Amino acid sequence: NNEVVPGLAAGMSSGVAVSLQAEFRPTMERMASSLDGLQEALVQMESQKQDSVTGEFGWMAEAIERSISESLREIGERFHDALMGSARNEFSQAQDSLEGTRLLLEQMSVQFSGMQASFRAIAEKAEQTTDAQLQSGREQTEALGAVMNEHPSDSERYLSSSADLKVRLLYDRPEAFLLRRNKRDVLDLPELHEHKIECVMSAFEVDRHLRLRNGMGKTTRTVGKLSILQDFARLYQHPALLEDPDRCSVDDLVSQSSKLSHLIGLLQDIRGKSEKAIIFCRHKDMQRVLVKVLSSKFKKNVRVINGDTVRLRSLRKGGLETRTEILSDFRRSDGFDMLILSPFVAGVGLTITEANHVIHYGRWWNPAVEAQATDRAYRLGQEREVHVYFLINKDQTKAIERTFDELLDDLMERRKSLAHQAFLHDEFLIPRQDEQRAGMEVYDQLSSRPI
Repeated sequence: NNEVVPGLAAGMSSGVAVSLQAEFRPTMERMASSLDGLQEALVQMESQKQDSVTGEFGWMAEAIERSISESLREIGERFHDALMGSARNEFSQAQDSLEGTRLLLEQMSVQFSGMQASFRAIAEKAEQTTDAQLQSGREQTEALGAVMNEHPSDSERYLSSSADLKVRLLYDRPEAFLLRRNKRDVLDLPELHEHKIECVMSAFEVDRHLRLRNGMGKTTRTVGKLSILQDFARLYQHPALLEDPDRCSVDDLVSQSSKLSHLIGLLQDIRGKSEKAIIFCRHKDMQRVLVKVLSSKFKKNVRVINGDTVRLRSLRKGGLETRTEILSDFRRSDGFDMLILSPFVAGVGLTITEANHVIHYGRWWNPAVEAQATDRAYRLGQEREVHVYFLINKDQTKAIERTFDELLDDLMERRKSLAHQAFLHDEFLIPRQDEQRAGMEVYDQLSSRPI
């Protein structure tokens, strides 16, 4: 009534408002009074309602609080029990781990004690055997020295270099180990047979030898002596090598050389067995002679592998065959076949187990080179017995007491024996081959022999 009536009155004219106010004032007052009473009743009702709701929700809140408290207490108790249980389990596991560690340490202690005992035993054994080893080493050195006394120059050079290396490698120390293998000891290979074929020299060959012998006193320089020695090597491969072999016919070449004649006979025997042979020959001139003669005699395409042989197809010029092609054809061919090889070019790195006959035509004074050449056929994969042939010229007229081939063969055998003795007496090095010194040894023997 304080807001509505004045509002209505404000919108009317003042006269009408005054009249209406006068007429409706009593009614308005009653209504205002009723409204005041209603307002008080509403206030009371609101107060009662609020108290009722508050009481109801208070009970509920108390119930919820009690439930939450009980739940939280139960959760806390369970969490406490779980936490304590986990701790107990972890503690128990930790105890088990500590017990396992203690047992492991005890085992390690026992093993360490065993290792200490083993080391002490090894040390005691080393102390006991050192004197014996040193004495054995002295005996072996004396035995090797007895073998090498025949050649003091080689002995001195070998022993000085060998002793120096043994000191640097701690060879005689108990803790030093050396593994040395011999192919025949570790591989299951067929038998190896060596054949020395004596070739009786013709009168022409003896005459050429004597001519060279007479010229040996005209030079004193090492270069000149080595040149004469090379002439002897050529003569004993074929006399035509001292002149021009290309001008000789096949028949002339065969008739002039007893060694070549024996080679042809040997290859005929191999052909009768339908087997293959490799021929090692040093000089290219002699290789060409062999190709010319053997191709004619056996009606085969005889080929050579030497320093002129092309290794790669990309480098091939004209119609030249590569090393691989030559070897492939040789391996694929059926029955008898032959191949000429240079011992310095094809003597290493090749496997030719298809051949079981090795012929050394024109030897050199290095047995290691010769052995490497033989091993092209005598190696892993060889299933047949291997035959190695050395063609050695001899003079039955006694005009030459010891031929070049015989002196060279003696030198090779001495050097092989020296290496073998070193091996047997536990020497870990084979004496190095001094080719010039070996050549001069043959030269001196040739010049000192009575003719």
